[in-house]
Amino acid sequence: MGRFKKKQREKKRAKRKRRGFNKKKGRTSKSAMKSPIKASKKSNNLASIKDVDQLINFAEKYKGTPYVFGGKSSMGFDCSGFTQHVFENADINIPRTSGSQAKEGSSISLSQARKGDLIFFGKSRSKVTHVGIVVSDLGEDIKMIHASSSQGITITNVSESSYWKPKINRVRRYRMA
Repeated sequence: MGRFKKKQREKKRAKRKRRGFNKKKGRTSKSAMKSPIKASKKSNNLASIKDVDQLINFAEKYKGTPYVFGGKSSMGFDCSGFTQHVFENADINIPRTSGSQAKEGSSISLSQARKGDLIFFGKSRSKVTHVGIVVSDLGEDIKMIHASSSQGITITNVSESSYWKPKINRVRRYRMA
């Protein structure tokens, strides 16, 4: 293993330690419980209304941030960099690319999509090209917040979009760490 990777791993461990993270038990310290989004005691799903609303509010703070190919910081995001950043804030580790994100989590039918779910797009089932975070409630038109290459971070009504609606590929739900 190269020095660079070893240093990255050490930095990650130190950051987790500062945040009170124990790999076997999850978060353990009182300071760690101040995280902006906490797991529900009833379920380890990102299903608690409070938690999901906090996740969406965090994502909405980035509205207007420019699109940057490969971007994963507040200086600019691409679609999967944005979803990874938002979920990382909720202590949910998801892969970096939209294709990899689409392979993990629980599969959800489009009719069951709700706030906090990831919605994926592509020309075929095997080719995922875009991802967004659902911001609408169950039973409403599907709206997502995502990194648009033309508008940056924005909210789009997928249900009314002649561009996005035919490209819907799948919906996934991730669990709290």
